[in-house]
Amino acid sequence: MTLYVDDITISGEKATPEFLNKIAIAINSHGYKYHKVACYGNGVATITGLIVNEGKLELPHVRAQKIRRLEKELMEAENDIDRKRILNSLMGRLTEAEQIVPAYTAKKNEIMKLFKNIWGDIVQQRAQRAQLKRRIKKQPVLADIAGG
Repeated sequence: MTLYVDDITISGEKATPEFLNKIAIAINSHGYKYHKVACYGNGVATITGLIVNEGKLELPHVRAQKIRRLEKELMEAENDIDRKRILNSLMGRLTEAEQIVPAYTAKKNEIMKLFKNIWGDIVQQRAQRAQLKRRIKKQPVLADIAGG
């Protein structure tokens, strides 16, 4: 059996080198291996792709930049095909961002309101695709009638 654990994050005053060593011993004693140990002191740290700064989660700068870039592209898009493509990507990124920084919810709601009709089309198309997938899954599989 193979088990891949993506990240283990240990923080706080009791996350001393001695404590981390005990964890390493426990992992090894059960026959497991670990790779890439990273220790951070006080200050800004990137943990599992997020920024931790003064005990608060922040969206990495590159992801916030991508959201701003998509917003600009959306406002400058010249046709509905481009708007749909950009809006779809932007809404996914804003949904992720609002889980980390709740202030992005207001931005997401504002964009949904501005592009209400296009967003409605996207949601409807997603629902139709999901319904079609459910129907396809329910289709009976025809057995080999010839028996061979």
